[in-house]
Amino acid sequence: MKNLVTLFVSLLLISFSARTQDFPTNEKGEVAYTNVIQLDGLSQKEIYEKSKLWVVSTLKSGDNMVELSGSNSNQIVGTGNLVLGEVDLESMIWRIYNPALNFKFIVSCKDDKLKYEISNITYNYILSTGEHKEVVQTNLIEFKMNKHVKEKLKNKFKEKSTVEIQTQIKRLIDDFVSTMKSSEKDDW
Repeated sequence: MKNLVTLFVSLLLISFSARTQDFPTNEKGEVAYTNVIQLDGLSQKEIYEKSKLWVVSTLKSGDNMVELSGSNSNQIVGTGNLVLGEVDLESMIWRIYNPALNFKFIVSCKDDKLKYEISNITYNYILSTGEHKEVVQTNLIEFKMNKHVKEKLKNKFKEKSTVEIQTQIKRLIDDFVSTMKSSEKDDW
């Protein structure tokens, strides 16, 4: 019996710690996805040009912001947004509309490798009760929501949103990595 209780408590603690680690964080405690990709045989210039094409064609945001910096063209900073699927709270009163992520996508280039970082992520959505609509902007740590929404619905919202956010960010990263690793050359 004692072993059963210990097992139950252990599983509960593991479950709790997994839920608090839904998103990767940087040294400042902010949500950030970062990784170094090895690209053997490609020069810094080739990596930069290929990254720039991907950023400009993929990260279509409202302000179309892309900063090209570095004296030798080694960094690209783009802003982007991802439109997410609707979040069904299974509530008769509360509805979530137009969920989207806004973020910065930073690429730093060197010979044979690059480093990408997705950071400054904000989660935007419209919370509606039918008569009242509220535009909400929050980060992925807080997951702010109207104070009148019950805790059970807030948890459901966070769980469902987290799955959708992780899926969309993973797709974005996978597309970037596969594009960067592809051997296709643009001869135009």
